Amino acid sequence: MLNQPTAICSRADSDAARVFLIFSGSNTRAVVAFCRALAARHLAIVIVARTEEDPILRTRYRRNVVAVRALNQLDFADLDRCLHQARRTTGAQQFIVCPTSEFLDLFLLENREFFASRGCILPLVDRDLYRSVSDKHSFSRICQRQGIAIPRPIALEASPKFPFVAKPRYNITADQRSLYPHLIFDATDLAAFHSNETSDDFYFEEYVVGPSYYLLYYLSRRGAVTAWSQQNLAQQPGGKSIVLARSAQIHSQPIAARFVEILHGLGFWGLAMIEIIRQGEDDVFIELNPRFWGPFQLLLNAGSPLLDAFIDDQLDLAPAAYPAPARPQAGYLWLGGMAEAWATGRALRWHDGAPQQRRALCIARQLRSDVYARPDTAALFFHELKRAARRRWTRGPLDDHNP
Repeated sequence: MLNQPTAICSRADSDAARVFLIFSGSNTRAVVAFCRALAARHLAIVIVARTEEDPILRTRYRRNVVAVRALNQLDFADLDRCLHQARRTTGAQQFIVCPTSEFLDLFLLENREFFASRGCILPLVDRDLYRSVSDKHSFSRICQRQGIAIPRPIALEASPKFPFVAKPRYNITADQRSLYPHLIFDATDLAAFHSNETSDDFYFEEYVVGPSYYLLYYLSRRGAVTAWSQQNLAQQPGGKSIVLARSAQIHSQPIAARFVEILHGLGFWGLAMIEIIRQGEDDVFIELNPRFWGPFQLLLNAGSPLLDAFIDDQLDLAPAAYPAPARPQAGYLWLGGMAEAWATGRALRWHDGAPQQRRALCIARQLRSDVYARPDTAALFFHELKRAARRRWTRGPLDDHNP
């Protein structure tokens, strides 16, 4: 329990004019990785936790929590109290609010004046542009008009051809519900979709199979581009989080430059993760997330300067000449995410096409790359494994930390 949080900032002059403020409680893997990036540069780490159930409180970064939200939902009075406490604790004049999740980002953009009046800077484009690139349907159409391959549309008929994907037209509904894609493999999946969702909120596409990649960018406000890429090897069932990945080099290929052209043409800047699936000779666009993404740790494992570029731009530092990544063959593992899948009895979705024996070897080789099997997050690492084991034997629900 954390009743009276006392922040220990990673920088002696914690009353710097501008510091990063992290609302934690969702996308914890990315939050932890970003804290590590700040710590490596001896910059202040300032966190507002999401109630006392926040996973960040099981890490060393609990020392950097300046306030704890009383409510799970985003409440103005609660946020105002937390921001006031953060300023009083740190002495900072301005907070750069980290774009940790889709739900938070849209809330920030919908209420930009509220946060601006409290000294908060949002490292985000305006709401309309954010939604046009983040909502899968709108950016798919933009990509298609620019000659990028997208999945073929599927008509939802009485007897559709399986498998296919139901994708939300928009990520957040008017009544503030988060929508997620559904992978529909058979009639049972389709019946479950109809019982839980409104079909008009979704559109339907073919299920694309092939090697999966993330193109990773920071597009600065000055026009500079810092890029990296990863190949996704394994994913949680249902198209959820990536649990195993390795660095790739497709950010140096023409497809990466094409997306930069498109985003610059729209006037976009900021963080962007673009998923593509390589199908034959086509790179098929799947989605874009203009925010923190889960496998941030891979950037640190590889020595990629992408997060440094983001940090420097937001702190208005002069553009740096970043060194080449020190470990270009780095990997990424989230063993706790694999354990979650094991706990439910559902198989991971593999993108590599390798036989099962090689997959086990691939996991073993990346054990040192695990995002949480480290001194600063050891307690959270063991908590996730124990929680998954309890669920495996009891089949009870896991704790939910969605925004």
